[in-house]
Amino acid sequence: MSKTTTKGRPVSEIDIEFEWQTSVVPLIDKQITLIQQDVRRAFDGHKVIVYLSCPISSRGGGYSGTNVDIALHTERRLLEEWGERFWILNPCRIKWSQERALICCSGMLGERR
Repeated sequence: MSKTTTKGRPVSEIDIEFEWQTSVVPLIDKQITLIQQDVRRAFDGHKVIVYLSCPISSRGGGYSGTNVDIALHTERRLLEEWGERFWILNPCRIKWSQERALICCSGMLGERR
């Protein structure tokens, strides 16, 4: 994977400048498309869309593996409690699928499983 970077404001409406590796842009764009498709499917299925806000990173002393386990458990528990009319956007599923795609595919775009 190339380590070429670009600096700029990737979201023009937000006044924050970042530096990012240009080689991951196609992967991020693909991930955005997949998330949009998931949300559209839930919306078209007349599901109530819920955003699950759980910390995933190890920042602040946590362990990311444990945090992901907690987020997945919380998602399952909520669906069991609330029923199938809800769809949960769980960021840990997105984060981990990006990392798997980067590690397993060495920069090639991969579909989520």
